[in-house]
Amino acid sequence: MKYILFILALAISGLGMGQDLTVSNQSAYTASEDATYVTITLGNDSEFTIPEGITITANTLDIENHATINLQGVLNILEDIDVNNDGTLEVNNTGIMDIGGNVTAKNNSTLKFDGNIQIDGDLTIGNALLTVAGTVNVDGAFTGSVDNGDGTLTSGNFNNYNQPLPVKLLYASASAQQETIEVKWATASETNNDFYTI
Repeated sequence: MKYILFILALAISGLGMGQDLTVSNQSAYTASEDATYVTITLGNDSEFTIPEGITITANTLDIENHATINLQGVLNILEDIDVNNDGTLEVNNTGIMDIGGNVTAKNNSTLKFDGNIQIDGDLTIGNALLTVAGTVNVDGAFTGSVDNGDGTLTSGNFNNYNQPLPVKLLYASASAQQETIEVKWATASETNNDFYTI
């Protein structure tokens, strides 16, 4: 009986061990069912599609150069993601990407985030471009700046990035008035705005 229980325990523990997924250079792969991987490697100019209703989980995501993830489903990455050396990570569409660690982009790399991105750690942009077209929530600190996009980015710190103000400005002007400067402006709308500091 102990022998059978030991074999059963081995079989069950083996089910939790994932395999690796590699999408080679200039190739495309579409997930057809839920899966768990140890490592997902996306080659140069590769494309990985996760359709709606599909959940993919991996410990690590390795990006060799330019990679596009067409995400309508769910992608869970349990550890850090590093995009380096002219690399590009582009996440398109309306899916959900949950990253358990940090995300770092540097050395002329590019991140383009659409959909809903949850980063449990820090997001660090150093000598890299960040475009936010969807919703990005960073539990840790965000270091860097948002370069393009009409999406939203929130983080654990609110003083270290270029987050658009919740104010739509119609005009602003400043003119010298003897020993003072007169500043005038008008807004079309203000959301959760308390005051202005000049």
